[in-house]
This record gives sequence, structure tokens and C-alpha cells, in this order.
Amino acid sequence: MEKMENRPGKRTCRNCGAQVNDRYCHRCGQEYDSTQISLRSLYDEIVSLFIGDSIFSEKGTIPKYGMLQTLWHVISRPAAITGEFLAGKQRKYVPPLTLLLLVCTVCLLILSWLGIDLLNYAADPDDDFSPFFAAMIRFLNNHIEVVALLNIPCEALVWKWIFRKRSQLRYMEYFYIQLYLASLHIMLLTGITVLTHAIDLPTDSTAHNLLIWSIRAALYLYSVIIFKNLLSMSWVRTATTCLFAKAIGTVISMGSFILLLLLLWLTTVLPFA
Repeated sequence: MEKMENRPGKRTCRNCGAQVNDRYCHRCGQEYDSTQISLRSLYDEIVSLFIGDSIFSEKGTIPKYGMLQTLWHVISRPAAITGEFLAGKQRKYVPPLTLLLLVCTVCLLILSWLGIDLLNYAADPDDDFSPFFAAMIRFLNNHIEVVALLNIPCEALVWKWIFRKRSQLRYMEYFYIQLYLASLHIMLLTGITVLTHAIDLPTDSTAHNLLIWSIRAALYLYSVIIFKNLLSMSWVRTATTCLFAKAIGTVISMGSFILLLLLLWLTTVLPFA
């Protein structure tokens, strides 16, 4: 791979112009020995994005994890990764919002490739439903991700209100915790969706409902583990508080969802067939 030329006797960062004394620029973090864009550049970028820079790191350098390594830490060490991120160790992991967008993109590509949709939480509307509620259920079936996204700021708000006296965490820090949990939610939902499609499991079966509830139980357990570590409360108190917070957060997010549908209805954007 052909190296880009720099002025003789100078080690100047090509990105920001700072003087470089090491492999990476101390100001912007770009590697000094940058190369012309090639297939190797694309390979390095893909590996860095999904696996991380840790496989390229020299001895004594701090590794940066990619999407897969960050997800593995979210699954295996949920309390540790959130604690480290909130404590300031942020470059080590993929940021929560970036992670959520990457997970959503990859999962949607997988589902699109397999030609299947996410599991539906709601049943098909009956003829007895009013036009508004029938349209609401159909919209919920087709846009379950809207409810999931609305749940992130709502639950963060509930957590902030519940722990307003016990913790000094700001609202956005609770929001970031919810982003990590949302990434886990999308990943679990996608995995179970692929599984039910592979074994041709009916959506109205008991096994299907158990799988849906297993996702909710897993997210609840991860919440308990995270806040038990962050707030140093007992297991019983943390579990009770998490259950209360999730119930209130769900009510608020569903209320926001209904208000959104009502607004669409009033503006005649949502069709009522």
C-alpha cells in the first residue's frame, strides 16, 4: 500500500496540522502513517466498526471496542459497561446512540434478507373495535419500533424522577442507559423473531407468548443488575423499584403513542379503512 508523502523532517498530522510525536495525533486521534484509500482501508474500517481497534492495538495502548465487542459487554457485563461509560471511560466503547443505530440497521437488514417482520405484540383488531382503536392496533402491529423508541425517553424520565433524591445522575445519563437497553431489546427481539420463523411457530401459540415475555423478563433483569450496581441498593428494593418504574414508563410511553395516533387522526394522515 503506497504511503502518502509528508514534508521531510516534519511529523505533522494531515488531519489537524498538530505536531505528532507518536503513532496517533494527540489532538484528533488520527494515525500518523495514514495511507491512500484502498481495499485495505475499507477492510480496516469495517473491522474497526464491528470488531474494534483492539486487534490492531499495540502493547500499552488503550483498545477501542467495536459494535460486536460492545454488545458482548452489554450482555455479559451490563453493570460494568454502564458504570464505566458514566464514569467517563467513553472512548473504549461504541457510544449508546451509535450502537442503537448500528443494531437497528443490521437487524433490519437481516430480517429484510430473510423476508420476515418483527414479532407483533398486538392482536389483529376485531370488527367490534371503533375505527380509531382498530387503526391504532394495526399501526402498532406494523410500527412496534415506534413504541420502543418512545419508551426510551419516557423510562429515562421515570428513573430520573424516582431517584431524584438518591442519585446525582442527570436525565441524559438515564437516557443513555436506556439506549443500551434498547439495543439489547432490538437484538433479542430480532433473534427470537428469526427463531420463531425458522421453526414456523404460530403467533397465537403459548410458546410464542412465552418468548415475548422472556424478552421483557430479560430486559427487566438487566435493569435490576444495572441500577443495583449504580445506586448500591438491596436486590429486593432494586427489583421492586425497577418493576414500578417499568410499569409507569410503559403507561407514559403508551399514552404518548395514543396521543401521536390521535394527532395523526385529527390531521387525517392516518387512514381508517
